[in-house]
Amino acid sequence: MPTVSAIMPLYNGIRFLSESIKSIQRQTLDDWELLIITEPDQDDGSIELIQDYKEKDCRIRLIQNERKLGLAASLNRGITEAVGTYIARVDVDDPSYPERLQKQVDYLNTNPDIFLCGSLTRSVLPDRSYTLEVPCDQEELKAALLFGCEISHCSVMFRRQEFLDSGYSYDEKSLCEDYALWTQIMFEKRIVNIPEVLVDHRWGFDNISLQKGQSLLDASCRVSAQVLKRFDVCVSEELLPLFSGWRSRPEKFARRNPAAFLKNTYKVLTLLRQNNIRKRLIDPSALDRTIWERWNWACDCCGIFYPVKTYENLIHETEAPLVTVIMPVYQAAKTIRESIDSIRSQDFTKYEFLI
Repeated sequence: MPTVSAIMPLYNGIRFLSESIKSIQRQTLDDWELLIITEPDQDDGSIELIQDYKEKDCRIRLIQNERKLGLAASLNRGITEAVGTYIARVDVDDPSYPERLQKQVDYLNTNPDIFLCGSLTRSVLPDRSYTLEVPCDQEELKAALLFGCEISHCSVMFRRQEFLDSGYSYDEKSLCEDYALWTQIMFEKRIVNIPEVLVDHRWGFDNISLQKGQSLLDASCRVSAQVLKRFDVCVSEELLPLFSGWRSRPEKFARRNPAAFLKNTYKVLTLLRQNNIRKRLIDPSALDRTIWERWNWACDCCGIFYPVKTYENLIHETEAPLVTVIMPVYQAAKTIRESIDSIRSQDFTKYEFLI
């Protein structure tokens, strides 16, 4: 039995197919199998290319769906037919670095309490590239996942038998099948990101995710709204733009309705914090840091200027005030945060602030 089963669902992806297959063949860990699951109506020559690789490398398996299943169902089939100890997710347009499989296997072997690990990824665009920074600590990752998918699907490795024994599967009705699965697993298993770039993630090359566009964004918002029900936080349809991920900003909506947008954001974040203290689903300090970042995100959406401060910079012990700071305010949303934060970040903390 191989240590790793790498699973690659494929539909007309010949442009990057050779590069992706070779990225697995070049792994420093050679104890793997690569399952490529194809749809019946592929017509770009990718089947023939896979057959050629398969004849030369017996570790490559071609699984051809008899009817069109789609991405989620193909993933479920691949996991079922795999025989490796670990499942590694592979996308046809997102090549893995040579040490990816070995490093993830070593990490999971060393940390038997971890069920799933992703990694940092390098986002590759037609005109530039950059490292996508995501939370790596378990609790901070859980908190961030409330507002968007912070695990790159193309970087994931998890324990196959535990996945099956737990009854997990990708939701075949969801456009964001990976995010829906992570938000289910994160309250039952330990999941992390390894703080190292192990995969290149392409954007802007006719990717399926980009083609899904607004439909994918809407589905992601609904996953966030669903997971918040665990905290007894109900999100109405008009509030869904508050949950458009971390990198998508509903600026047009927010700048047309800044008062409502900020008020609703504050209301949801406050209720989330209070209910988490009661339910203890996420470490409170990790959630507080994420809520602070989310509040900054909301202010960015509204075009509000503020000095960038870390959450820790603005936390002070309560002390009896020696100074009263008074600030009259009228219709000053664009600049008020800058003034408030300038007082909150003072080294001298024995003050009260009347606004």
